[in-house]
Amino acid sequence: MTPGIKEAIKTWKVFEATETSSKGNGIAFNDLVRVATAKGVEDKIAKIAEIAQHTTEFQLDKQLDSMLSVYVLCKDLEKLKNCKGDEGRKRLSILRSALPALELPEQIPNENLENWLQFLRGNWLEFLVAHCISNAIATDEAKDTTIGVRSKNLDNGREFEVDVVHMFRGHGYVLSCTTDPSFAKHKLFEISARSKHLFGRYARAALVVPAASAVIENLKKDLNKDWIGTQQQPSVFGKEDIAEWMNGNFQSLQEWLTAT
Repeated sequence: MTPGIKEAIKTWKVFEATETSSKGNGIAFNDLVRVATAKGVEDKIAKIAEIAQHTTEFQLDKQLDSMLSVYVLCKDLEKLKNCKGDEGRKRLSILRSALPALELPEQIPNENLENWLQFLRGNWLEFLVAHCISNAIATDEAKDTTIGVRSKNLDNGREFEVDVVHMFRGHGYVLSCTTDPSFAKHKLFEISARSKHLFGRYARAALVVPAASAVIENLKKDLNKDWIGTQQQPSVFGKEDIAEWMNGNFQSLQEWLTAT
């Protein structure tokens, strides 16, 4: 079993719930995933300490207890002899215990372990965005969406990968997806360059980052200030946009896809 759209929708619901609670008194989804996917107990200790330093302004309630339980679970899993060094399985077990609402499968074949870890670290957003595009366009053209497209820069020969590519009415639409706002500005300008390499000056690019509206507005201001180029400026979609899409309102996405 490999993760797909159904798992992406479920992950979004957990992400949205933990992000909302973290504003007042909790620890967010990304933080939990960072702890669970760190390699080795010492790394996990460092991650927990780092997160604790950045959450002193919050009321550290049961979610912090959950984090500490994750650390205890890490130690226990390290001692299990039957794991035979299967680090990926240990990390998924940690996430299964820390985030039961994800409903991660009990049994995952070895060849799919890394796919699941990459999915939970952020690839789930790519599946979610592709799903939203297919629902925003009520024609057969909705099927022309691809996740994880690899290509090569003709100027220097370097290979690169873009998260989501969609073809619609003769235009190439390229989207970069990240769950980490700290990488958002870099990815915003990166996707504009990569979309041009793929489809030329008429390519349309966008960044999807499930961040608060204030973060999205700052990204748009940076874009307006620093943008240099002849192609259309990239669009930026945030957490509020994704929430609207998941509620069946695709207006912002449809406007981007049909803009002239």
